[in-house]
Amino acid sequence: MNRNYLLLILLLGFFSLSVSYMDPYRASNLDITPDSTEYAIGAWHIASEAKYFIQIDGKKYPPRYPPWFSMFVISPAYLLSAEIGNGIYPVTFMAVLGTIMAFFIGRMIAGELGGVLSAVLVLCYPAYRQYSGLIMSDVPCAAGVLAACCMYVVVKKDRRLIVWTCAGLLVAFCGALRPEGFAVLVPFAIEVLLIRENIWAKAWKTALLMLPSAAIIAATMLYNNIVFGSPFRNGYKYWCPVPYDYPSLVFSAKYAVLNLKVLWATMVPLMMILAAGIFYLIRLRKVKTPASFTELKSVVVFSSLYGFLLVSFHVIYFYPEARFYIPLAALCCVITGGLLSILMLDINSKSAKVEKDQEFIEIKTNGDLHRTLLNFMIIAVLIILCWRMTTEPGKPIKRLAAESIRRHTPGNSIVISSIDPVYLEFFAGGGGRRFIPISRTTEYASKMIAERKIENPDPFPVCWWEHMCPGLLKGGAKLVVPFTVGESPGRIVEAVKNGVPVFIDSSCISGTDMLIFKKLEDKMVLMQCSDTIFQLVLK
Repeated sequence: MNRNYLLLILLLGFFSLSVSYMDPYRASNLDITPDSTEYAIGAWHIASEAKYFIQIDGKKYPPRYPPWFSMFVISPAYLLSAEIGNGIYPVTFMAVLGTIMAFFIGRMIAGELGGVLSAVLVLCYPAYRQYSGLIMSDVPCAAGVLAACCMYVVVKKDRRLIVWTCAGLLVAFCGALRPEGFAVLVPFAIEVLLIRENIWAKAWKTALLMLPSAAIIAATMLYNNIVFGSPFRNGYKYWCPVPYDYPSLVFSAKYAVLNLKVLWATMVPLMMILAAGIFYLIRLRKVKTPASFTELKSVVVFSSLYGFLLVSFHVIYFYPEARFYIPLAALCCVITGGLLSILMLDINSKSAKVEKDQEFIEIKTNGDLHRTLLNFMIIAVLIILCWRMTTEPGKPIKRLAAESIRRHTPGNSIVISSIDPVYLEFFAGGGGRRFIPISRTTEYASKMIAERKIENPDPFPVCWWEHMCPGLLKGGAKLVVPFTVGESPGRIVEAVKNGVPVFIDSSCISGTDMLIFKKLEDKMVLMQCSDTIFQLVLK
């Protein structure tokens, strides 16, 4: 491994870091509710108390997600500092690792140029950049999938048991982050079946491939049994019995149209078309098939098998979301970058040859290419750093609001807000403060928990978003938030009459919640305590 190659990887790492970095204080806004909130706060409790929970109104509840992402990826960031925003550091590290993996795959396909183009295309993908700055599992999962793809290319050539052990660990890692991550197992499993070896050799490789994933699945079932009372009941069913307790609401062909629109919006189909077009041009130019085409074929096979399973699952899944396709998009970026590099190298080699004394002299050398790539990466890093220094990130509105609540309200007060109560409990709890959502549109106020499946609720929920289905409440489901201001404004008036300090946080109030805000203004006087905090006083 020469010096220029190491320098290129180092510069690529700096470039990726400069693009992906998010300030911990800004990351502490935990923008995606409830995902970011539960991942980070659950991890904080693991690091500080060795327990995995969230808290609402002083009561502890299990998060809806398995603990593995919070335990293995996020919680180490809180061992040295209690700042909740530090949970972004492991995500940033995984984002950088993902681009390095993209570089390695692209290099296998088309040398250093292929590696750099593949990595840059991954970083240019908008969702990859966006979720690199959020405490979410999507980008770490994408990095795991890219690493698994890289390992799959290695497995095609190297049959040693240590390689299969690494492959098994990567599969388990992807599955621990997100359940659909287990889809990366399929390419490896097919490869085991196709290997021309004796039955015992295949058995060893199968065991090494499967056992780590089996351990994660067994641990998850044990966790579910301890926390939810059954190996087959989980946090999704506990917090969202509608739709997760009723398969007909979770998976249906009627979701396909909307999911396909979301898939198209991810640009994955466009990248596939672009890659196919570049490959056609390569064939038209009659490019001599390089040895790297073998690696390209392996990457395409891995991506096709993984992508088919991922899309098949999500196309009939009730919840349409573009971020689910980030790992597949990253693979498409790598393939596109590799093919584009092959085409560029072919054009360059043919245009850089001149005829002299019946011999062809190649003008561009490998050293020239290295210098060009190094200069490109240096310029790119400088540009991104300048952009970072001159651009101010968005303000962490939730974090600022929570700190304002803590400063401007006494410990025995009631605080009305549209921010979810788990976030407020963590940042502004203590001293007896109670947080009352302004309406049922607020997360956790919009859900009921079910400790067991409610068979045949009457009435049966008509759609997946009917989380507050009356049939569930009749069947034994419980409200985590017993009432909201919109449902019982009289309770707020009574509390003020009884001398309880009541405040409204207006930082995130919008839409229909504003109408409730106006009704309170009609009944009471609002005394401003800060830019976003108002105290309710009787007229």
